[in-house]
Amino acid sequence: MALVLGACVAPRASSRCASVLRRGWLGCGRVVPVRFHDAEATAADSGIGFHGASSSSSLDVHKPRPVRPLIFESEQLLFESDLDIQGIILIARRKCFAGAGLALGGFYALLASAGGALPLELLMLLLGTAAANSYVLVVLAQRLIRNLATRHVDRLVILPTPKESLKEQQNHKEEEEASMATKLLLSLASVEERLAITPEVRLQVRTASSERWFSLVEPLNLGDDGDEDLDLVSQRASFADICKELRLLDIDEEEGMCHEQALVAALKSSGKILVDERAEPRSDVFFFLSVPQGMPALGIMLSEVSKADVVKAGKVAKSESVADAIESIGRRAFSGGACVLAGGFLFILGEQARDADGVARWNRLKLPF
Repeated sequence: MALVLGACVAPRASSRCASVLRRGWLGCGRVVPVRFHDAEATAADSGIGFHGASSSSSLDVHKPRPVRPLIFESEQLLFESDLDIQGIILIARRKCFAGAGLALGGFYALLASAGGALPLELLMLLLGTAAANSYVLVVLAQRLIRNLATRHVDRLVILPTPKESLKEQQNHKEEEEASMATKLLLSLASVEERLAITPEVRLQVRTASSERWFSLVEPLNLGDDGDEDLDLVSQRASFADICKELRLLDIDEEEGMCHEQALVAALKSSGKILVDERAEPRSDVFFFLSVPQGMPALGIMLSEVSKADVVKAGKVAKSESVADAIESIGRRAFSGGACVLAGGFLFILGEQARDADGVARWNRLKLPF
């Protein structure tokens, strides 16, 4: 670029161009876009010529675009789900119990038809299988449904900005609105950019079983001067990891109403971490999702999830929604029980079709087809 400048600028100005290059590139410590004009054009545009000891260089240094933080003076509803998650849970539980009953009927039919001819070891194996299947559907499946229910988000509300942060942001806003050019630049900022520089965002999340309150902040804004506090905070999982990677908060935008689509998307992709979390059980849910008075809310504390947990659990986390997962549990439980029952009836039909010599003859059955 020095060769081009030497060819385009007058010989008398070449030494001063080199001086400008040294001051502009080497003095700033970084490479910046530089645009040179001839001496008269530079003097006409900026009022500063090449001559004079107090003259400055005509460098166009690109400064960061000003961005205004988000300010919320009152509560604002961001998302509300249209799904009746409690009804979905109730239907799935009934299917699990029905599947367990059908499976017990199938095992009973199997033992009744062929139990007399089975050795004791195989008979005990069938009884153990029947007991294990009933335990999985009646106990473990119910726990899984209950844990999944803690992830479903019914409502997402953003709370007012704290007074301390609100005062600072308002003072910053008055300083930035000094010129029309600044106003124009502020209007071009996206929601993601404004959220990124907002020091604190307070949220209220209502899940299927609890109410949660927490704040989203940048990791570097936390902790004392001690290295241990900063290291502990830096290991916390971000809000994006909780919503997208682990799906501990399932905001199903396709099955709900988003009042602020851009802000919800920005929150789900935010790198901020959770602090000051508080959780309380809901009192308006049916008995399966309720907890005794004085007991903590169902589910884990989201602010205690670390980046190591994200790495471990992110590999096995599924992308399906909570409602689809709960419905899938009930559907598989019922279809599995029906298959076991059908197998038991086949053994009964096989015993009835045996000939005098003990060989099964299906033509002996008087079937309508």
